[in-house]
Amino acid sequence: MKFCTKCGAKLVDPEAKFCGKCGAKIFKEESSTEKISTDENLETVSEENIFDLQTYLQQTPEPKVNVSDEQKNSAANVQENSTQEIFLNAKKKAEQNKVMEEYLKKKAEILNAQKNSSSNTEEQTQTQNNFSQPVEYLHVLDENFHDLFLKRDGRLNRLRFFKRTILSGLITVVPIQFLSTMILESSHDFFTAMKVSIFLMILGTIANMYLNYGLLIRRSHDFPKDSLFADIIANDDTKPAKIYLALYLVYVVLSAVTSYYAIYGSTSGLTMLSAISILLIITGGILGLYFLFKKGEVGANKFGPDPLGPAVYPNDPRAYNPE
Repeated sequence: MKFCTKCGAKLVDPEAKFCGKCGAKIFKEESSTEKISTDENLETVSEENIFDLQTYLQQTPEPKVNVSDEQKNSAANVQENSTQEIFLNAKKKAEQNKVMEEYLKKKAEILNAQKNSSSNTEEQTQTQNNFSQPVEYLHVLDENFHDLFLKRDGRLNRLRFFKRTILSGLITVVPIQFLSTMILESSHDFFTAMKVSIFLMILGTIANMYLNYGLLIRRSHDFPKDSLFADIIANDDTKPAKIYLALYLVYVVLSAVTSYYAIYGSTSGLTMLSAISILLIITGGILGLYFLFKKGEVGANKFGPDPLGPAVYPNDPRAYNPE
């Protein structure tokens, strides 16, 4: 079956020279073994008679669609309106976001202000509650010589008591002892120098007792309710200090009397005095160790706040005032 090379229609007559449909000339096909040897035969085969689908399609013009000006303007207007609508929506959304941010910011500021106000109110209430009970006030720091040794209100813990006891001895006993030694070594009258030394020793002892009296009272204020002096302190808070200082004073007096008898060579009664002195030393030593090592009451008691707790200066409104 042969086909027209121009329109592709089927040829009924294989020997037909023209297409019955489009009238195109039909060329006779040559065998594969036939050779074209002359220039004349080459010229008879033109490009117009060769069927090439790709070339045909390339040469065939594309169909043109006629678009009117109105349609073009309408499409342009639609595109412009669409772009403008997108821009307006984006602008509106940005304004809404800005308003929302301002609202959230103001809301956060209001919440913070309410929180701070509530915190300040709670702090003021807590401060008022603390100030309503003096026992909840803070421990007061000792700033001057009077507060360190002579003050008799408040409490004193073990370490401060030990340090101030040593300091009071350095202030009173050590200088008197040094002065007495200098007098004894430089004087030509031994008996007179010895009398002066005994007098100075008693004077230094009294001064030391005066400084330690306030320390002992404040230390006894720190004792817990189950201490050795609990019942005594309940009636008179100064009694433990008075008992200790009385023993100390008796010991000093007995020591002075013993030294006097030794100077003048009288041995009668020295054994008894020495025994009493030793007994006083043992009793006073035990009592002194109790004052030094007895643990104080934890927390506040009727004599003031815990000396181991937070402390403030006297001019602070939270400072403990027994009055």
